[in-house]
Amino acid sequence: MPNMIYILYLANQNKMTYLLQASLALLFAIPCNISLMGESLKQPSTMSSIAKWNTTIHDFGNVSKDTTLKFEYTIQNTGKRIIVINNIRKSCGCTELDTLAAKGIITPSKGGSLGIKFKTKGEQGSFEKSIVIFYRDGSYTTLKFKGNAVL
Repeated sequence: MPNMIYILYLANQNKMTYLLQASLALLFAIPCNISLMGESLKQPSTMSSIAKWNTTIHDFGNVSKDTTLKFEYTIQNTGKRIIVINNIRKSCGCTELDTLAAKGIITPSKGGSLGIKFKTKGEQGSFEKSIVIFYRDGSYTTLKFKGNAVL
């Protein structure tokens, strides 16, 4: 009860200071998991956190120059909501992408694949390329592949 009297005293003395202090206290006191009538409400996970790729880095190792390399990344939706892929960007024009299975929409507990073709023409020595997958919620995943082009 003494704390309540003190809060009322502060509110009467300087309402703006009290409101600012109370707002900051609430802002920093609210945990990530909010309990409402005994049920826990968790903040939603990002699409990139529920999109599980078989790998995010693939190493082709030593490869000959002037060849076409192929690899298939696979994705699994481990969440309870749909994953929507808005855009896919590649780091160079020497990489071709096969269309993502399910046309960029992956329902819960389903999967898809993203095939790549990389032409080593003009590459000499080590190389590393990237593909960035952008999801509808603004999150993203970066997939990389690398290798060493030798004679």
